Amino acid sequence: MAGGREYSKHQQRIIRRHYETLEDRSIARLQELVSELFLAESEASRGRLWKQVQTAFKNSGVASAALAHAIETCDLDALAREVASIR
Repeated sequence: MAGGREYSKHQQRIIRRHYETLEDRSIARLQELVSELFLAESEASRGRLWKQVQTAFKNSGVASAALAHAIETCDLDALAREVASIR
């Protein structure tokens, strides 16, 4: 591992599972963020949530031009439709 650090077998399994489930966790986070965006009351909280949506989208591994466009234009309805169609 990096920096010469040695991990136990248990730690190696935890690290491996973390990266194996990253896409699934990111998709679930996108679904949560859609709900939070619908409920957001202030413009500041919406801006923060849209940044989190961008990060979750990058980590999700989903290659969707429509989803990317919805994020770029901050179109919440389109985002909700695209996230619902992922699974």
